[in-house]
Amino acid sequence: MTQDDTASKLQKKDSAGKRSLKVHKATTKITAILTVRQSLRLAWIGHILTIAWAIAAAIAIGGNWRLVQLWESHVQTMFFELRGPVAPPEDIVILAIDEPSLSIPKQLLEADPQKYAYLEPLKAWAWQRAAYAQVIDQLMAAGAKVVALDILFTNPSSYGSADDQQLAQVLQRYPGKVALAAEYAEAEIYQGRLIQLIQPERLFWTKPHSIGTINFPLEADGKVHRFASTFPELLSQQEEYPKDTLEELKDFPSFEEAVAKAANPAFVRPQAEYINFYGPAGHLSRFLFGMY
Repeated sequence: MTQDDTASKLQKKDSAGKRSLKVHKATTKITAILTVRQSLRLAWIGHILTIAWAIAAAIAIGGNWRLVQLWESHVQTMFFELRGPVAPPEDIVILAIDEPSLSIPKQLLEADPQKYAYLEPLKAWAWQRAAYAQVIDQLMAAGAKVVALDILFTNPSSYGSADDQQLAQVLQRYPGKVALAAEYAEAEIYQGRLIQLIQPERLFWTKPHSIGTINFPLEADGKVHRFASTFPELLSQQEEYPKDTLEELKDFPSFEEAVAKAANPAFVRPQAEYINFYGPAGHLSRFLFGMY
């Protein structure tokens, strides 16, 4: 190799090194700019929240507590709108029952009953419980850790006991790994207002079982901001309910607690009250949330 070849290679190597250094500096500069922008945005949000809380405090001093609650709810909503959506955990999947879910199975069955015979359990609402049994089986076979059914099974199936038995048999195969919904139901009796806990049919209970309440308290703006676990405490602040009944209800887990406990038996409920939503308003990912 000649001296010229060696010098040429050294020049090329030096040139490549300089280009690499320039790219690195440019990348570092872009990262720094993005970091500064993010910090400025968070600082701006912080200033807005500080001003909002100051206004809320002033209103509170004036004695209009209902207006304070309304303002607080609006501020929380504004925070999530300003922050923007956050990517939800990839290991959580939500399957919603929407209008197409209710109409398409019937249309397909009418068009070709033989080809779409497997949709028979979905032909009419309420769906047969055999359909939920099939879904649970398939999800578990696919590797799901926990299946949460935000659906009330508090009465026998209108399709008969055989339909209930199909769901019960599947639940028994996965004890404690399928979370079921319960609810606080109110009734008016001649002594006054009564509230009681309505749980799934005993046929669907397993050992261990995962059952939680789905009642979320509505705030002054008519929206949900707090976890279902706060619902009994808020009820206890209302004088029209018997205190002994409410004390019994406080120890029952909420639906989100039941799901978390099914996924992690060592789960301990944190002190958090308010929901940290991931998605924007009106989006399905809005139903995914964390705690803060």
